[in-house]
Amino acid sequence: MDVPLIDQKSDAGPAPVDDKPTASAPPPSAITRSEQFAYDFDVWYSSSSAAEIWMLVAVNVVFLILLFVLFAVTGSGTELTGLTYVSEMIWMSWGQLGGKAPKAMDPDGSLWLTRLVRTFAAFASMFAFSLIVGFVKSGLKGMLKSIKMGKGRVLEKGFSMIIGWNDRVLPLCEQLCMANESNSGDIIVVMAPKSKPWMDNFFMDNLEDKLGSTIITRKGDPINPNDLMKCAAPYARSLVVLSQGEDADEADAQACRCVLALSGGMPFLDGHAVVELRDIDNEPVCLMGIDEDKYPDEIERKRRILPLVGNDLIGRLMVQCSIEPGLARVFCHILAFSGNEFYFKEWPELNGKRFADACFMFEDAVVIGMRISQPREEDGAYIILNPPGMEEIQPGDALLVVAEDDDSYSIGKLKLTNCGAPPDYEEEVPAPCKTLLIGWRRDIQDMVMELDKWVAPGSELVMLSDHDIDYRKQDLNDNGLDWEGVGVDDCDKLINIRVQFLQENPIFKRDLLRCNIENFDSVLVLTETRPGSEGLTSDSRTMITTLLVRHIQKEKAEEGCVTFRGNNPSSAIVIPEISDPRTAALLGLAKAQDFIVSGDLISMALGQMSEEADIHQLLKDLFSPEGNEIHIKDVRLYVTAGETLSFWEIMNRARQRCEVSIGYQRPGDEEPIINPANKADRITWRTGDMIVVIAED
Repeated sequence: MDVPLIDQKSDAGPAPVDDKPTASAPPPSAITRSEQFAYDFDVWYSSSSAAEIWMLVAVNVVFLILLFVLFAVTGSGTELTGLTYVSEMIWMSWGQLGGKAPKAMDPDGSLWLTRLVRTFAAFASMFAFSLIVGFVKSGLKGMLKSIKMGKGRVLEKGFSMIIGWNDRVLPLCEQLCMANESNSGDIIVVMAPKSKPWMDNFFMDNLEDKLGSTIITRKGDPINPNDLMKCAAPYARSLVVLSQGEDADEADAQACRCVLALSGGMPFLDGHAVVELRDIDNEPVCLMGIDEDKYPDEIERKRRILPLVGNDLIGRLMVQCSIEPGLARVFCHILAFSGNEFYFKEWPELNGKRFADACFMFEDAVVIGMRISQPREEDGAYIILNPPGMEEIQPGDALLVVAEDDDSYSIGKLKLTNCGAPPDYEEEVPAPCKTLLIGWRRDIQDMVMELDKWVAPGSELVMLSDHDIDYRKQDLNDNGLDWEGVGVDDCDKLINIRVQFLQENPIFKRDLLRCNIENFDSVLVLTETRPGSEGLTSDSRTMITTLLVRHIQKEKAEEGCVTFRGNNPSSAIVIPEISDPRTAALLGLAKAQDFIVSGDLISMALGQMSEEADIHQLLKDLFSPEGNEIHIKDVRLYVTAGETLSFWEIMNRARQRCEVSIGYQRPGDEEPIINPANKADRITWRTGDMIVVIAED
């Protein structure tokens, strides 16, 4: 039965009024004077920074007046009159309250009454003293807590600053400490949304030798201008903004907000900011934070905010290593401050000389390029790798060298010798290859497009993962990659490779056997970051997959199988990516030609860019298929088998090929030799030796 919401009997007249009194809220009780005083005191005490001082003064004044009156009533100082009486009585009362005052008279009134007053004075003195002790204790405790919690200002200038916290903060601090070891250390300020004691304990436990540097930690919000000012961010010579959070878009948004807080929220900014991003599509957004009014010069704007997309850097390097194994070790050697690294320096005495002559004038360095004072008109480039040998060095130009330290090299005599022309040996034309890419992650389409630029036409790429194939296909299309080559709108079309998909679990041998591992010329194994998994857990999957791939290749080689190019499967290139450096030692069992420790490599790049802003543009050039890059080439391009030449002479023959030789790799050596110490030593070169050069192809 329906019940009407409104009484439909409207003509029944008004409802009868109930004569019973209705209950109402009790009226508020009257505010007593004690409550009002307590409230006013609470407001004053909590809002005034000097409340404790004024309270202490008031208590002492009240006790002083009481003692003055009581001593006067008991008959003390009756022989005195006028102002002398008042001043002596006040001084005597103060002496009784705070201890015996110098030259203060003693109370001389009625014996027992005076004793009672002096007893009261003793208790008043204890109360005032305990109040002072309490306030001092509270003040010291607050001050020490403020210091411990990192609330104090940083009073430094010309230091390195790290903003944010992630897994790369420790290797980054290690790199900065090594970079400044020759300068007896540096100040490194770390500001992150973590407690200062926790950060201090972290660095004490994990970074025993700071090589003379001092690490100062402060708790703060990276997007709060007040916290940045507290840490003296405007006075830093360089700042590194680390990516924080699991969600890539949110992490990049926070990084861009930090850039805005630095470039727009600070009154000035002495140094440049290196910004770690997760998505290359967010790089233009990050650069929008540069105030063009403050920095009207385009080159200066390029040096002011330096974005680095870690996944893009690692993806490019893995692709290049799949073509030329060993490049990862070369880049790690050059990017780490423990070995040889890049330096820019002006040499006025070389003005007017040819670049080719400068290459042979540094015993302890290798000259690889120039930073020109006036950018080129055709493309605006100002970092020139491997310029023409006849190009003259102009005033303001700086030489780009690979050296052990910025003060470890100097100009010497010209070492150019007549060693003859390089052999008439032609490099093999790159043939199509078949690559297996194991794993799936965000922005993998950038890695596919990069591979398409490096391989020969007719190559194949097989993408293996336990993710659904339809999901992966759609993900590539949604991120701008026309993997089928059918002309999808707003998508880049692949030119040299054909893409296939497999859905298997790469940590099981039976699944990998179904993938025909023996057919692939190179295998790239990505470390997939999964929710709830740490670096070592993710690396475990990578290591198991790498070991299984190597085991299958060895088995198939014994059966007589060959790769896509017709090579032995056991000689195929395997490049795993790992996130934790502790896994690197275990990868020796897999006999991988190269492996990439992504966290360490990104930290090295961040450190290099922090110390020298122009390294950002240099890395862009080195990892681009266009222009000059680092290559590892067959020694037969430079010498005949068994020929004995010094490294100076190898450099000479490389220059005849329009290349710059920076080192070499010999069979059996774990690490490449970059910038050899004794370039005049003669070496007998044999088949299998490799020369590390900077060249266009």
